[in-house]
Amino acid sequence: MWRPSLTPLKIFVKIKTPLQCSNKGKIIKTVLKKLIIKLLKLNINKKNILSIRRHNLPLVKEVYISDNKNKIYLLKTKWSYVLNLDTVKTLIDYNIYLDLNLFITRYQLRIPMDIVQKLSMQSYYKQCMQLPLQKNLIVFESFFGKNYSGQPKYLYEYLLEHNPSCTFVWVYQKDPQNIPGNPIIVKRGSREYFHYLATAQYWVNNIIFPIHKKRSETIYVQTWHGTPLKRLGYDIEVDGPEVNVRENFYKESRNWDYLLTQNAYTSEILQRAFKFDKEIIEEGYPHSDFLINATQKRAEQIKKSLELPLDKKIILYAPTWRDNDTNGNWSFNFTLKINLKKWQEQLGEEYIILIRMHHLITNIKDLDEVEGFAYNLSTYDDIQELSLISDILITDYSSVFFDFGVTKKPILFYTYDFEEYSEKLRGFYLDMKSDLPGPIIQEDAALLDAIINIKSIEVDYAEAYNTFIKRFCYLDNGHSTERVAKKVFKELHV
Repeated sequence: MWRPSLTPLKIFVKIKTPLQCSNKGKIIKTVLKKLIIKLLKLNINKKNILSIRRHNLPLVKEVYISDNKNKIYLLKTKWSYVLNLDTVKTLIDYNIYLDLNLFITRYQLRIPMDIVQKLSMQSYYKQCMQLPLQKNLIVFESFFGKNYSGQPKYLYEYLLEHNPSCTFVWVYQKDPQNIPGNPIIVKRGSREYFHYLATAQYWVNNIIFPIHKKRSETIYVQTWHGTPLKRLGYDIEVDGPEVNVRENFYKESRNWDYLLTQNAYTSEILQRAFKFDKEIIEEGYPHSDFLINATQKRAEQIKKSLELPLDKKIILYAPTWRDNDTNGNWSFNFTLKINLKKWQEQLGEEYIILIRMHHLITNIKDLDEVEGFAYNLSTYDDIQELSLISDILITDYSSVFFDFGVTKKPILFYTYDFEEYSEKLRGFYLDMKSDLPGPIIQEDAALLDAIINIKSIEVDYAEAYNTFIKRFCYLDNGHSTERVAKKVFKELHV
């Protein structure tokens, strides 16, 4: 029987037992978890058959799959418990349950089926790699399929104009009506997703794919998503979620054929932080072309589409996430440390504020109390479009200010947790007190005052802003997309 080679997985096991509250129960649960993680062998063969080795689990009396309403019992063979996964329509709705007896006590072990789904898709992906390569097929993904944005978006639109005969696939979780060109749309993690990844000539992504093995003929273009201020990868010196996944990123970067950067500063950092030793394309970022080339008419179209007032100035607040405020599974909380009610009283006649959270932040709610002044646009796909229509940027440690710099509009840095972030969370590559194109502000009242007096701040930071542009944005001249495309997609004759 053919079996895929599987990498070890950390399996979450929930144990239900009458002894949960006793010390003995806690000890038994800990031992059982370790045993299950060590001994459980999940395999998916090419016929999509799940097997769990029986002889590794001598205490198991029964194995079944349930969605808490319906049970599907696994067939017990001489060596394994087996199940044809084609009979389970939606894996995510089910859990695997293992019933066992130990010390005359019944234990129930639950394993989420999404682990099985990942194994199943890995097997399917390996089967699809045996299919012929599809020439001129390009797969695009931005921010885990959440957005149509970033360098992948602008490279796609360039190729759509200059080589429309290509087959374009977009990984996208939302309604695709705003994506031009009628590309093939697939959901991240679906069978179609792995099929196209296995057969595509090109991959284009700005973060990471869920697999670390591509066929040698496939060209992987890693566009990344910004010039770094905060430390990345192997440059991080404190514990946190980024440190926990950097080995995963190291494996991912072995697949990259090209890595795009905005400037020499970024090239040096990304090469070291990800231990990347292939070709870096240092030609500026494609998404900056939009900010340089977009017209006033385009800005008005965006405002109208968002139903924003055309007679008011716009503040864009775009902070990053905090490594230490997690919900688990790479989603994060954020506490809004702005008195929006007071801001509305002081600024409402002249300004509105757009709040655009990082894609990993999930807890920002509606802003009903300041309706008509503050707009939560955290789910809006392309922050470049919000930057275009904005008159002031407020951020903290996000790389968005490097991109915003090409607009030459004022930037304020609201870093109320500066000491904690720099010393305990991530640390910086730049000296934030001397290298930034705007002031560091740590209190809400001072931030409000800076907006009221924004003209004087522009004058005070004019020289620092010019120095910043010369150092970081010198390649952003409105033609980065063309230069990148001609180097990366040279086989397509763009």
